[in-house]
Amino acid sequence: MKLKLFTVIVLLTILFSCNKKNKASENLKERVNGYTISGTIPDIPDSTLVYLSKPVGGTQTSWIINNSFEFQGSEDEPTIAYLVIEGYRNGGFAPVWLENTDITINANKNAVKNADIIGSPTQKEQDVFNKRVDKISNEQVKLYSLMGNDQLQPQLRDSILIAIDSLEKQRITVSKDFIKEFPKSYVSTNILALSKMIWNKQDIRDSYALLSEEIKNSKQGKTIAYFLSLPDKPEIGQKYVDFMQADQNGNEVKLSDIKGKYILVEFWSSWCVPCRKSNPKLVENYRQYKDQGFEIIGVSLDEDKKAWIKAIKDDDLPWTQVSDLKGFNNEAALIYGVNAIPDNFIIDSEGVIVARTLRGILLEDKLKELFN
Repeated sequence: MKLKLFTVIVLLTILFSCNKKNKASENLKERVNGYTISGTIPDIPDSTLVYLSKPVGGTQTSWIINNSFEFQGSEDEPTIAYLVIEGYRNGGFAPVWLENTDITINANKNAVKNADIIGSPTQKEQDVFNKRVDKISNEQVKLYSLMGNDQLQPQLRDSILIAIDSLEKQRITVSKDFIKEFPKSYVSTNILALSKMIWNKQDIRDSYALLSEEIKNSKQGKTIAYFLSLPDKPEIGQKYVDFMQADQNGNEVKLSDIKGKYILVEFWSSWCVPCRKSNPKLVENYRQYKDQGFEIIGVSLDEDKKAWIKAIKDDDLPWTQVSDLKGFNNEAALIYGVNAIPDNFIIDSEGVIVARTLRGILLEDKLKELFN
Protein backbone atom coordinates (compact mmCIF):
# COMPACT_ATOMS: atom_id res chain seq x y z
CA MET A 1 0.00 0.00 0.00
CA LYS A 2 2.80 2.42 0.86
CA LEU A 3 4.43 1.73 -2.46
CA LYS A 4 1.29 2.45 -4.44
CA LEU A 5 0.59 5.65 -2.53
CA PHE A 6 4.04 7.10 -3.14
CA THR A 7 3.04 9.68 -5.74
CA VAL A 8 0.18 11.07 -3.62
CA ILE A 9 2.30 11.14 -0.46
CA VAL A 10 5.24 12.83 -2.12
CA LEU A 11 3.01 15.57 -3.59
CA LEU A 12 1.20 16.16 -0.30
CA THR A 13 4.56 16.27 1.43
CA ILE A 14 5.71 18.98 -1.00
CA LEU A 15 2.56 21.01 -0.40
CA PHE A 16 2.52 20.89 3.37
CA SER A 17 6.23 20.64 4.20
CA CYS A 18 8.17 23.31 6.01
CA ASN A 19 9.45 25.00 2.88
CA LYS A 20 10.13 28.69 3.29
CA LYS A 21 7.03 30.62 2.20
CA ASN A 22 7.67 33.75 0.15
CA LYS A 23 4.98 36.38 0.26
CA ALA A 24 3.61 37.70 -3.03
CA SER A 25 5.33 41.04 -2.63
CA GLU A 26 6.62 43.98 -4.59
CA ASN A 27 9.91 42.14 -5.03
CA LEU A 28 8.20 39.58 -7.26
CA LYS A 29 6.60 42.30 -9.34
CA GLU A 30 10.00 43.84 -10.02
CA ARG A 31 11.07 40.76 -11.94
CA VAL A 32 11.03 41.04 -15.72
CA ASN A 33 10.91 38.47 -18.53
CA GLY A 34 9.25 36.00 -16.20
CA TYR A 35 5.82 34.49 -15.77
CA THR A 36 2.59 36.05 -14.62
CA ILE A 37 -0.16 33.77 -13.37
CA SER A 38 -3.66 35.25 -13.40
CA GLY A 39 -6.16 33.05 -11.63
CA THR A 40 -9.87 33.09 -10.92
CA ILE A 41 -11.84 31.02 -8.40
CA PRO A 42 -15.56 31.89 -8.11
CA ASP A 43 -17.46 32.13 -4.83
CA ILE A 44 -14.52 32.28 -2.46
CA PRO A 45 -13.99 34.77 0.40
CA ASP A 46 -11.53 37.61 0.02
CA SER A 47 -8.14 37.13 1.74
CA THR A 48 -8.26 33.35 1.30
CA LEU A 49 -4.67 32.16 0.89
CA VAL A 50 -3.49 30.40 -2.26
CA TYR A 51 -0.21 28.44 -2.22
CA LEU A 52 2.08 27.72 -5.16
CA SER A 53 4.61 25.14 -3.97
CA LYS A 54 7.69 23.86 -5.80
CA PRO A 55 9.49 20.63 -4.84
CA VAL A 56 12.66 22.72 -4.47
CA GLY A 57 12.59 26.47 -4.11
CA GLY A 58 9.93 27.21 -1.55
CA THR A 59 6.32 28.29 -1.63
CA GLN A 60 4.77 31.49 -2.89
CA THR A 61 1.54 32.77 -1.39
CA SER A 62 -1.14 35.00 -2.78
CA TRP A 63 -4.54 36.18 -1.57
CA ILE A 64 -7.94 35.94 -3.19
CA ILE A 65 -9.35 39.41 -3.95
CA ASN A 66 -12.63 39.63 -5.87
CA ASN A 67 -12.37 35.93 -6.77
CA SER A 68 -8.94 36.50 -8.34
CA PHE A 69 -5.30 35.89 -7.46
CA GLU A 70 -1.92 36.49 -9.07
CA PHE A 71 1.62 35.16 -8.94
CA GLN A 72 4.71 36.53 -10.64
CA GLY A 73 8.22 35.14 -10.90
CA SER A 74 10.79 33.75 -13.30
CA GLU A 75 12.35 30.36 -14.01
CA ASP A 76 15.45 29.39 -15.99
CA GLU A 77 13.66 26.25 -17.21
CA PRO A 78 10.11 24.85 -17.02
CA THR A 79 9.46 23.97 -13.38
CA ILE A 80 6.60 22.04 -11.81
CA ALA A 81 4.66 23.60 -8.94
CA TYR A 82 1.42 22.69 -7.18
CA LEU A 83 -1.53 25.01 -6.55
CA VAL A 84 -3.67 24.56 -3.45
CA ILE A 85 -6.23 26.75 -1.65
CA GLU A 86 -6.15 27.20 2.11
CA GLY A 87 -9.33 25.79 3.63
CA TYR A 88 -10.31 23.92 0.46
CA ARG A 89 -7.66 21.20 0.36
CA ASN A 90 -10.27 18.51 -0.22
CA GLY A 91 -10.44 19.95 -3.72
CA GLY A 92 -6.96 18.60 -4.29
CA PHE A 93 -4.09 20.38 -5.96
CA ALA A 94 -3.27 21.32 -9.53
CA PRO A 95 0.13 20.75 -11.16
CA VAL A 96 1.20 24.03 -12.74
CA TRP A 97 4.19 24.29 -15.07
CA LEU A 98 5.99 27.57 -14.49
CA GLU A 99 7.43 28.98 -17.69
CA ASN A 100 8.27 32.58 -18.54
CA THR A 101 4.99 33.45 -20.20
CA ASP A 102 1.47 34.56 -19.28
CA ILE A 103 -0.49 31.79 -17.60
CA THR A 104 -4.19 31.78 -16.75
CA ILE A 105 -5.86 29.46 -14.25
CA ASN A 106 -9.61 28.99 -13.92
CA ALA A 107 -10.42 26.79 -10.96
CA ASN A 108 -13.28 25.54 -8.82
CA LYS A 109 -12.64 25.77 -5.08
CA ASN A 110 -14.00 22.24 -4.57
CA ALA A 111 -12.07 20.68 -7.46
CA VAL A 112 -8.76 22.51 -7.82
CA LYS A 113 -7.21 19.39 -9.34
CA ASN A 114 -9.41 19.90 -12.41
CA ALA A 115 -8.36 23.53 -12.96
CA ASP A 116 -8.17 24.81 -16.52
CA ILE A 117 -4.57 26.02 -16.99
CA ILE A 118 -3.61 27.83 -20.20
CA GLY A 119 -0.42 29.46 -21.46
CA SER A 120 2.53 27.18 -20.84
CA PRO A 121 3.73 24.87 -23.66
CA THR A 122 4.80 22.28 -21.09
CA GLN A 123 1.36 22.52 -19.48
CA LYS A 124 -0.15 21.33 -22.77
CA GLU A 125 2.05 18.25 -22.60
CA GLN A 126 0.97 17.72 -18.98
CA ASP A 127 -2.65 17.88 -20.16
CA VAL A 128 -1.91 15.14 -22.70
CA PHE A 129 -0.48 12.92 -19.97
CA ASN A 130 -3.33 13.71 -17.57
CA LYS A 131 -5.94 12.66 -20.12
CA ARG A 132 -4.18 9.34 -20.56
CA VAL A 133 -4.00 8.52 -16.85
CA ASP A 134 -7.08 10.26 -15.40
CA LYS A 135 -9.35 7.23 -15.75
CA ILE A 136 -6.74 5.01 -14.11
CA SER A 137 -6.18 7.52 -11.30
CA ASN A 138 -9.91 7.86 -10.62
CA GLU A 139 -10.31 4.10 -10.38
CA GLN A 140 -7.33 3.90 -8.02
CA VAL A 141 -8.83 6.55 -5.74
CA LYS A 142 -12.12 4.62 -5.57
CA LEU A 143 -10.34 1.40 -4.67
CA TYR A 144 -8.15 3.05 -2.03
CA SER A 145 -11.29 4.52 -0.42
CA LEU A 146 -12.74 1.00 -0.19
CA MET A 147 -9.56 -0.20 1.50
CA GLY A 148 -10.24 2.25 4.33
CA ASN A 149 -13.23 0.17 5.46
CA ASP A 150 -12.22 -1.68 8.64
CA GLN A 151 -15.09 -4.16 8.13
CA LEU A 152 -13.82 -5.29 4.73
CA GLN A 153 -13.69 -9.05 4.36
CA PRO A 154 -10.18 -10.47 3.77
CA GLN A 155 -11.17 -12.08 0.46
CA LEU A 156 -12.59 -8.81 -0.87
CA ARG A 157 -9.55 -6.92 0.38
CA ASP A 158 -7.28 -9.28 -1.54
CA SER A 159 -9.37 -8.77 -4.69
CA ILE A 160 -9.11 -4.99 -4.33
CA LEU A 161 -5.35 -5.19 -3.88
CA ILE A 162 -5.08 -7.26 -7.06
CA ALA A 163 -7.17 -4.66 -8.91
CA ILE A 164 -4.99 -1.83 -7.55
CA ASP A 165 -1.87 -3.64 -8.67
CA SER A 166 -3.33 -4.14 -12.15
CA LEU A 167 -4.18 -0.43 -12.42
CA GLU A 168 -0.69 0.53 -11.28
CA LYS A 169 0.81 -1.64 -14.02
CA GLN A 170 -1.45 0.12 -16.53
CA ARG A 171 -0.31 3.49 -15.24
CA ILE A 172 3.35 2.50 -15.56
CA THR A 173 2.79 1.35 -19.14
CA VAL A 174 1.05 4.63 -20.05
CA SER A 175 3.87 6.58 -18.41
CA LYS A 176 6.59 4.70 -20.26
CA ASP A 177 4.77 5.20 -23.56
CA PHE A 178 4.47 8.93 -22.89
CA ILE A 179 8.21 9.21 -22.24
CA LYS A 180 8.95 7.40 -25.51
CA GLU A 181 6.64 9.80 -27.34
CA PHE A 182 7.83 12.95 -25.55
CA PRO A 183 11.59 12.51 -24.89
CA LYS A 184 12.10 16.29 -25.08
CA SER A 185 9.42 17.11 -22.50
CA TYR A 186 10.04 18.25 -18.94
CA VAL A 187 6.88 16.33 -18.09
CA SER A 188 8.79 13.14 -18.84
CA THR A 189 11.46 13.97 -16.26
CA ASN A 190 8.76 14.77 -13.73
CA ILE A 191 7.14 11.38 -14.33
CA LEU A 192 10.48 9.67 -13.70
CA ALA A 193 11.17 11.81 -10.63
CA LEU A 194 7.84 10.80 -9.09
CA SER A 195 8.27 7.16 -10.09
CA LYS A 196 11.85 6.53 -9.06
CA MET A 197 10.80 4.82 -5.83
CA ILE A 198 7.99 2.83 -7.46
CA TRP A 199 9.40 1.47 -10.68
CA ASN A 200 12.11 -1.09 -10.98
CA LYS A 201 15.40 0.79 -11.11
CA GLN A 202 16.27 -0.74 -14.48
CA ASP A 203 12.98 0.58 -15.89
CA ILE A 204 13.93 4.07 -14.67
CA ARG A 205 17.34 3.65 -16.32
CA ASP A 206 15.80 2.50 -19.62
CA SER A 207 13.32 5.39 -19.75
CA TYR A 208 15.97 7.91 -18.74
CA ALA A 209 18.13 6.74 -21.66
CA LEU A 210 15.37 7.79 -24.06
CA LEU A 211 15.43 11.44 -22.94
CA SER A 212 17.06 14.16 -25.02
CA GLU A 213 20.37 15.57 -23.80
CA GLU A 214 18.70 18.88 -22.92
CA ILE A 215 16.17 17.13 -20.70
CA LYS A 216 18.85 14.91 -19.13
CA ASN A 217 20.73 18.10 -18.21
CA SER A 218 17.67 19.74 -16.66
CA LYS A 219 17.41 20.03 -12.87
CA GLN A 220 15.14 17.02 -12.55
CA GLY A 221 17.15 15.14 -15.17
CA LYS A 222 20.27 15.55 -13.06
CA THR A 223 18.33 14.41 -9.98
CA ILE A 224 17.34 11.21 -11.78
CA ALA A 225 20.93 10.67 -12.94
CA TYR A 226 22.10 11.05 -9.34
CA PHE A 227 19.49 8.53 -8.18
CA LEU A 228 20.67 6.04 -10.81
CA SER A 229 24.25 6.45 -9.57
CA LEU A 230 23.34 5.35 -6.02
CA PRO A 231 23.74 1.75 -4.83
CA ASP A 232 20.79 -0.55 -5.41
CA LYS A 233 18.32 -0.90 -2.55
CA PRO A 234 19.34 -3.65 -0.12
CA GLU A 235 16.69 -6.21 0.75
CA ILE A 236 15.98 -8.15 3.94
CA GLY A 237 18.72 -10.76 4.35
CA GLN A 238 21.30 -8.60 2.58
CA LYS A 239 24.08 -6.40 3.99
CA TYR A 240 23.18 -2.80 4.75
CA VAL A 241 24.52 0.07 2.63
CA ASP A 242 26.47 2.64 4.62
CA PHE A 243 25.74 6.36 4.40
CA MET A 244 26.91 9.55 6.12
CA GLN A 245 24.92 12.64 7.07
CA ALA A 246 25.19 15.49 9.56
CA ASP A 247 23.59 15.48 12.99
CA GLN A 248 21.75 18.51 14.39
CA ASN A 249 25.08 19.98 15.52
CA GLY A 250 26.69 19.67 12.10
CA ASN A 251 28.85 16.66 12.94
CA GLU A 252 29.13 14.02 10.20
CA VAL A 253 27.85 10.61 11.31
CA LYS A 254 28.02 7.32 9.43
CA LEU A 255 25.50 4.54 9.88
CA SER A 256 28.49 2.28 10.54
CA ASP A 257 29.43 4.52 13.50
CA ILE A 258 26.36 3.27 15.38
CA LYS A 259 27.21 0.15 17.37
CA GLY A 260 24.74 -2.29 18.86
CA LYS A 261 23.42 -5.81 18.83
CA TYR A 262 20.48 -4.56 16.77
CA ILE A 263 20.18 -1.11 15.19
CA LEU A 264 16.90 0.45 14.14
CA VAL A 265 17.18 3.00 11.32
CA GLU A 266 14.10 5.20 11.70
CA PHE A 267 13.01 7.43 8.80
CA TRP A 268 10.80 10.29 10.01
CA SER A 269 10.32 14.07 9.93
CA SER A 270 9.06 16.91 12.09
CA TRP A 271 5.99 17.42 9.85
CA CYS A 272 4.98 13.74 9.73
CA VAL A 273 2.02 13.35 12.11
CA PRO A 274 2.15 9.51 12.34
CA CYS A 275 5.91 9.74 13.02
CA ARG A 276 5.43 12.18 15.87
CA LYS A 277 2.58 10.16 17.37
CA SER A 278 4.68 6.99 17.39
CA ASN A 279 7.75 8.65 18.94
CA PRO A 280 6.69 8.29 22.62
CA LYS A 281 6.30 4.53 22.24
CA LEU A 282 9.58 4.32 20.35
CA VAL A 283 11.30 6.12 23.23
CA GLU A 284 9.81 3.49 25.58
CA ASN A 285 11.12 0.68 23.36
CA TYR A 286 14.56 2.28 23.26
CA ARG A 287 14.81 2.63 27.04
CA GLN A 288 13.53 -0.90 27.57
CA TYR A 289 16.15 -2.57 25.35
CA LYS A 290 19.05 -0.12 25.27
CA ASP A 291 21.03 -1.98 27.95
CA GLN A 292 20.67 -5.18 25.92
CA GLY A 293 22.32 -3.61 22.87
CA PHE A 294 19.44 -1.84 21.11
CA GLU A 295 20.36 1.36 19.26
CA ILE A 296 18.46 3.74 17.00
CA ILE A 297 19.55 6.26 14.42
CA GLY A 298 16.92 8.69 13.17
CA VAL A 299 17.08 9.88 9.57
CA SER A 300 14.94 12.96 9.08
CA LEU A 301 13.33 13.85 5.76
CA ASP A 302 13.04 17.45 6.88
CA GLU A 303 14.11 20.47 4.85
CA ASP A 304 13.75 23.01 7.67
CA LYS A 305 16.57 22.52 10.18
CA LYS A 306 14.93 24.57 12.93
CA ALA A 307 11.73 22.52 12.71
CA TRP A 308 13.78 19.30 12.81
CA ILE A 309 15.76 20.36 15.88
CA LYS A 310 12.61 21.55 17.66
CA ALA A 311 10.88 18.20 17.02
CA ILE A 312 13.87 16.31 18.48
CA LYS A 313 13.68 18.47 21.60
CA ASP A 314 9.88 18.44 21.92
CA ASP A 315 9.68 14.64 21.55
CA ASP A 316 12.72 14.13 23.82
CA LEU A 317 14.42 11.75 21.39
CA PRO A 318 17.64 10.43 23.00
CA TRP A 319 19.20 8.63 20.05
CA THR A 320 21.46 9.87 17.23
CA GLN A 321 19.73 12.01 14.62
CA VAL A 322 20.96 12.85 11.11
CA SER A 323 19.64 14.55 7.99
CA ASP A 324 20.87 16.12 4.76
CA LEU A 325 17.78 18.39 4.78
CA LYS A 326 16.74 17.35 1.27
CA GLY A 327 13.26 16.08 2.08
CA PHE A 328 12.29 13.01 0.07
CA ASN A 329 15.52 13.43 -1.90
CA ASN A 330 17.42 12.45 1.24
CA GLU A 331 20.27 10.26 0.00
CA ALA A 332 19.67 7.50 2.53
CA ALA A 333 15.96 7.46 1.69
CA LEU A 334 16.79 7.16 -2.01
CA ILE A 335 19.21 4.29 -1.36
CA TYR A 336 16.76 2.37 0.81
CA GLY A 337 13.68 3.06 -1.30
CA VAL A 338 11.81 5.04 1.36
CA ASN A 339 8.71 6.37 -0.37
CA ALA A 340 6.59 7.13 2.69
CA ILE A 341 7.23 7.81 6.35
CA PRO A 342 7.41 6.59 9.01
CA ASP A 343 9.55 3.74 7.77
CA ASN A 344 12.41 1.77 9.30
CA PHE A 345 14.64 -1.26 9.10
CA ILE A 346 16.60 -3.31 11.63
CA ILE A 347 20.25 -4.32 11.19
CA ASP A 348 21.90 -7.06 13.23
CA SER A 349 25.46 -7.08 14.59
CA GLU A 350 26.70 -8.71 11.37
CA GLY A 351 25.36 -5.84 9.30
CA VAL A 352 22.47 -7.85 7.85
CA ILE A 353 19.00 -6.33 7.45
CA VAL A 354 16.64 -8.57 9.42
CA ALA A 355 13.35 -6.63 9.27
CA ARG A 356 11.70 -3.72 7.50
CA THR A 357 8.74 -1.34 8.01
CA LEU A 358 7.65 -2.41 11.48
CA ARG A 359 5.22 -0.12 13.30
CA GLY A 360 3.44 -0.32 16.65
CA ILE A 361 2.77 -3.82 17.92
CA LEU A 362 4.73 -5.37 15.03
CA LEU A 363 7.89 -3.57 16.13
CA GLU A 364 7.29 -4.45 19.78
CA ASP A 365 6.82 -8.12 18.92
CA LYS A 366 9.98 -8.12 16.81
CA LEU A 367 12.03 -6.53 19.60
CA LYS A 368 10.73 -9.13 22.08
CA GLU A 369 11.75 -11.86 19.64
CA LEU A 370 15.23 -10.40 19.15
CA PHE A 371 16.05 -9.59 22.77
CA ASN A 372 14.26 -12.33 24.73
